[in-house]
Amino acid sequence: WGGWQLVLFAFVTMVPASELTIQILQRIIIRLVPPRRLPRLDLREVPATDRTMVVIPTMLESVARVEELVAHLEVQALGNLDPHVHFAILSDFRDATEETQPQDAEILDAARAGVEQLNAKHRESGHDRFFLCHRTRQWNAREGLWMGWERKRGKLEEFNRVLRGASDTSFV
Repeated sequence: WGGWQLVLFAFVTMVPASELTIQILQRIIIRLVPPRRLPRLDLREVPATDRTMVVIPTMLESVARVEELVAHLEVQALGNLDPHVHFAILSDFRDATEETQPQDAEILDAARAGVEQLNAKHRESGHDRFFLCHRTRQWNAREGLWMGWERKRGKLEEFNRVLRGASDTSFV
């Protein structure tokens, strides 16, 4: 074997050899370090002072998509019956070349109606469990489009600001 052939052979065998080494190390570690339970909170119920909001950041594309989201939100709530756990859709519309699109009002009305129906169906102790927080499109000069500010991260950031009392967000 000459110089370049030896280098090629070494390079080709490196990947399988490293994979074999990883497998052997993982087996050794599994034998030496037994599994253990992770610590967790043992809450029977979330205290009223620690109310929690489960949010689903999304884009509203159509009335059919809104219906899917509302059904998904209800399934999440039925799996979490604690009265101090609330659920919200954090939404905005798809990017567009105009600030508003002809179907926007219909889609938003369907979302409002869906959340209102969920609250009427699952209302406990006079408090709403379901919320819709929708943002308007804003002009993004870099993209040359009307869109939700910072998309998912922006939704979460603005929602946290709303919870702290801010009134200067793009939520309507």
